[in-house]
Amino acid sequence: MMNDKYIVMGLGVEGEASLRFLLKNVLPSDILVSDQNEKALDSDKFKELTKDIPSENIFLGENYLDALNFGNIVVKSAGISINKLEKLKDYVENQNVELSSNTDLFFENKKGKVIAISGSKGKSTTTTLTYEIFKNAGFDARLIGNIGNAATNELETDTKDTIYIFEMSSYQLENLSHEIDAGIFTSFFPEHLDYHLTLENYLNAKLNLPRHIKKGGFLVYNPCLEDICKDFKKLKCKKIKSFDRENYVKKGKIFVDGEEFIDTSLLKLIGEHNFKNALAAIKMAKLFNIKDEVIKETLKNFEPLPHRLQNLGTIKGITFIDDAISTTPESTIAGIDSLSLPVYSIVLGGLDRGYDFSELLEKVYEKDIKRIAFLKDSGIRIREELIKFYEKKDKEVPENQIFDSLNGVVEFLAKDAPKDTVCLLSCASPSYSIFKNYIEKGNLFKEEIKKWENM
Repeated sequence: MMNDKYIVMGLGVEGEASLRFLLKNVLPSDILVSDQNEKALDSDKFKELTKDIPSENIFLGENYLDALNFGNIVVKSAGISINKLEKLKDYVENQNVELSSNTDLFFENKKGKVIAISGSKGKSTTTTLTYEIFKNAGFDARLIGNIGNAATNELETDTKDTIYIFEMSSYQLENLSHEIDAGIFTSFFPEHLDYHLTLENYLNAKLNLPRHIKKGGFLVYNPCLEDICKDFKKLKCKKIKSFDRENYVKKGKIFVDGEEFIDTSLLKLIGEHNFKNALAAIKMAKLFNIKDEVIKETLKNFEPLPHRLQNLGTIKGITFIDDAISTTPESTIAGIDSLSLPVYSIVLGGLDRGYDFSELLEKVYEKDIKRIAFLKDSGIRIREELIKFYEKKDKEVPENQIFDSLNGVVEFLAKDAPKDTVCLLSCASPSYSIFKNYIEKGNLFKEEIKKWENM
């Protein structure tokens, strides 16, 4: 680290953690701070954190990339796309600066082992469940990464016996260059193309997980990986399918290695896709010789994560389900199929990333969903495609309405809805056209339910 000048670019969760780590390891004068938000350091937290960094090392607002002229290592937050920043890209390609990240700082300094988990969907549930199993088995397990705890936060108490359960987004995987001890690959379908710009870039980022598992390490994977990874056979790790003829879900039971493992009625998780996530966690736990009793007890007690097919309760006979995390057609279809009660009404739409909604329309028709609230912008397109689809079927179009927010959505969806049905928030599109993120959307949905309940 001697003579290096570090540019911490982006002051979100990862940026803050990177800043804290660097301040413990290098001089404040060797740290530069860069953020597009000119008010990024206005909070008391960041004022205290940056008090010893020289004012000339702070670059905020529209000139934040000027920091590149004064540093040689850019510690980039995961959410900053190098593909969209020509100046940063040019500096990296011309070797004026070296690209780093909180993930790199972690791998360069950690002592323990890493189980990395990624996939287009299912990674947060699989990561948290895997962590709970390892923790309950007595391991020094740490939950880090895209789940909300920046990786470097855990380094102070790191030992060689620590096992990091690391949820890795495609953003974090994009420039990965370090070896992983073990990994789980949950699923793949197109997502985050606004960040990666092309499907090929997104796929290559995701494939950095299996490609970087060390020789002799473990990879538990969704069988789709064999089709999308051209160099699958060349991977040096030990490859284990998360589900196959010996590991599957049938008639409400999860089978492992050909034998019945647990009845799904004992679990709080719902949906076959979640049972497959559970299978991946089970397979990884068994590779570390964790006892079946520990795995089963953890599965029984595991609570579904917020905004992931979360049951918000039954009010006036209607069950409200918050599946705000479902931001692609594929995940919304999986959510609809997971529910035992019929879906009477649903919220669809959001940021339009050009997804193909044809299979989702088939599912809406198949399940006879009666009422739909559409959110701009993709909701306008889905509605147009829905009308054409039902006209071809010579069927009446479900009752529908376009909304600019969630205000009034629950009142529209739940009014006179029959008992023993579901009102589902599962938008098949990202949240950003209206909301800060899926969490804000899910929380606003809860507020709208309370308003309707009190009418």
